[in-house]
Amino acid sequence: MRTAADPAGFTFTYSTDNSAFRAAKAAYESSREYTVAVTTRGGRRILDRHLDRINAAAAYARGATGAGETVVIADSGFYSQHREFSGAGKFTLGASFGAPCTDAEIRSGRCSNLEHGTSTAGVAAARRAPENIRTVNMHGVAFDANIIGLRLRLRASQGPVRITGPPALTDAGDRSTVEFYERLIYRPAAGGSGYDRNNPWGFVINMSFSVMHGIDSYTRAQVREFRDRTAALFAQAHRPAADRTILVWAAGNYQGRRYSARPGESQGDPVDATSPPLENALGVHFDLPHTLAVVAVRQDGHIARFSNYCGTAKAFCIAAPGVDLISPYRGSGTINYLGIPTYSTQSYRTFSGTSAAAPVVTGALAVMRSFFKNPDGSYALGNTELVTRLLATADRTDRSATGGPDYSNSDIYGHGLLDLDAATRPVGMLMASTADGGRTPVESTSLDITGGAFGGQVSRALRDVPLALFDELDSPFFFSADRLVNEDAQREDQLAASDAATAADRMLLRAGSGDSHWWFAPKYNSGQALGGLGGLAAGDGGLAGLGDALAGDGPDARGAGGSAFLAPHTFAAPYFSLVRHGFGAGFSALAPNRGRFGLAVMHGAAHPGGGAADEWRRGSAVAFDFSPRLAGRRAFHLQAGLVREGEGFLGARPGGAMGTARGETLFAGAGLAWDAGRHWRAQATGYIGQTRPNASPGLLSGVSDLRSSAFSIGVARRSAWRRGDWLGLRLSQPLRVESGGARLRLATARSRYGVVRYDDIEVDLQPRTRALEAEVAWRAPPASVAGGDLSLGLQLTRHPGHNPDAATRAFTWLRFQKSF
Repeated sequence: MRTAADPAGFTFTYSTDNSAFRAAKAAYESSREYTVAVTTRGGRRILDRHLDRINAAAAYARGATGAGETVVIADSGFYSQHREFSGAGKFTLGASFGAPCTDAEIRSGRCSNLEHGTSTAGVAAARRAPENIRTVNMHGVAFDANIIGLRLRLRASQGPVRITGPPALTDAGDRSTVEFYERLIYRPAAGGSGYDRNNPWGFVINMSFSVMHGIDSYTRAQVREFRDRTAALFAQAHRPAADRTILVWAAGNYQGRRYSARPGESQGDPVDATSPPLENALGVHFDLPHTLAVVAVRQDGHIARFSNYCGTAKAFCIAAPGVDLISPYRGSGTINYLGIPTYSTQSYRTFSGTSAAAPVVTGALAVMRSFFKNPDGSYALGNTELVTRLLATADRTDRSATGGPDYSNSDIYGHGLLDLDAATRPVGMLMASTADGGRTPVESTSLDITGGAFGGQVSRALRDVPLALFDELDSPFFFSADRLVNEDAQREDQLAASDAATAADRMLLRAGSGDSHWWFAPKYNSGQALGGLGGLAAGDGGLAGLGDALAGDGPDARGAGGSAFLAPHTFAAPYFSLVRHGFGAGFSALAPNRGRFGLAVMHGAAHPGGGAADEWRRGSAVAFDFSPRLAGRRAFHLQAGLVREGEGFLGARPGGAMGTARGETLFAGAGLAWDAGRHWRAQATGYIGQTRPNASPGLLSGVSDLRSSAFSIGVARRSAWRRGDWLGLRLSQPLRVESGGARLRLATARSRYGVVRYDDIEVDLQPRTRALEAEVAWRAPPASVAGGDLSLGLQLTRHPGHNPDAATRAFTWLRFQKSF
């Protein structure tokens, strides 16, 4: 189902409580058609709030309005010219059974006129017409649905009129009843002989009439013996449950009336109608899960004084508003029932009875059916499931303590009061479904991505892919699949602040002997962990190796205050970020006549937030570097290593129904630094890596090998303007995936027969663009400005995080530091 209330590009069948949803809901609630206030000719104030009482606006705001659906109304007749039925295809007269009631029959009360059917059809699906008109504005529950009207000869207030009157509970009466209902449920067969039991009039049929005799007047054995054929017709066992026509019955208006318990008996004293009538309640003794009996409540929510109770039919009974509903009818004269000037196509009246309550439920089913659709428009719930959901989501709140109704009293209200808000939002916890039929709570299902190596490519690729999630009733709710992706593409320069905040927790233990030393860091931050090829402006005449950087021989991680220039990680292997926030140990030594070599091991987690790293299973890394001895002020550096992530790959961690994954990355890099004259120094580093993910079965069904890269180049001038200052320029590409892909197997649809469809989604993990970071930084000579150190710079990042949708990021920094 598509809804304009959803703020994202893909449209879902469920909108969370966001501003767009609230605005759409409020727009319906403030409409003159949603809550109708009128004054009758007698001066009685009427406030029709039945749509508000069933929380219809919430369903409308989610895009569920009955669009594309058709409700079938079997009733006394219809004034199809009424403005509420205008529009192409809005109203169709399906069939007429028996001759129309004559004026004499209507006046004598022997036969019902067409006003009853006109009002019933209007309550279910009258159109929404926001334009100003001179009479009352109203609309039906499913205002975008179409209507098929089946006209019957109905005895006024009693039920179907047949030659013999209401049938007795006999075998002959059962045959007569079957013939009557068969033509209501099914269309005529081709050739005009009988009825086609595979071609119903529609998915739901509203029957706001009844035979007066009560279900409780007969034993179970009697009903099963003499209504077995009728029950078999209602059961529609020859059709799948998903396709069976839903039968919506008015529960009857016999409360307190004189009641004829059985056919042929004289009417006795007024009775308590504790259950619906006979046909309306056959589900009591037969398995008819697609039938509904509807009792009527007043505008204040209490049971109407005239309404039958649910009683023995409570298992398939529900309550709905049925008193003073504003509905269309064919008016006469110049003043309609509401005391407002009338026109032949714009007349309205107040409509009360379980006959009014039943089409509220019929319209609600059309709203629900239009809501539970797959993205391709096919139905995602079967008809019997719609009924089950309608009953399961009804309001069963006990409000008796404050003078309200007790909807938990099933003998009166059955399953409670109809609630379209609850019917169109998830029941219980949403679950993600895997191809093996497993279900996992969606709260624990995600693909968490840290760093910027993927450049937002995963969420971008899944943005228009529908994902079906299932509630506790196995009803699907559709979301954009990128909702499962949590991306935190923080760059290392952004992490500096969190690293600085944990500085007090850092400790470095060192020991040395001659040209060799050992180090151990029980807790290091990302700046320390990234280590590597030293600082561009270190001024030591060469490159600092991995061991030197980790051991603290390299320049300060933030050196020039905000600049990434002096940070070891700027020119170091970015793969160490996958094991940050842990401990490390290493060894560095001079090789005789051959340069310096170093070895380091680390153990940590990829999550960028210091304390939150505990949520990730820790991985490990081992690296080796070698710097051969070169003549002059030149330095060359080789480095290689293996990073084994405890969970995930290149900082991407699946969880829950996504499955699990581990990754191993082999990387290698080289760096070169040289001095040009007395003042210029240049440095360049480049790294490549090959990652082999190992994913377990889940929504993430496979990941190919990934190739990645990073590089930095820079140049610095000493004594650019003043003796002892320096000026630097740098260009870097952060870690980026260069090739590779992933495959996800997602539930994307559910058939009305309960079969979940899974689609394989291929995701190219290479970002669509490349982030390039440029920086210019200047540092004054130490203690040259008011006895303190001054540094400033400008940094520009094009497509930060390798994200093509991200604007160029720029920031400047200024730092002054003085000791006292």
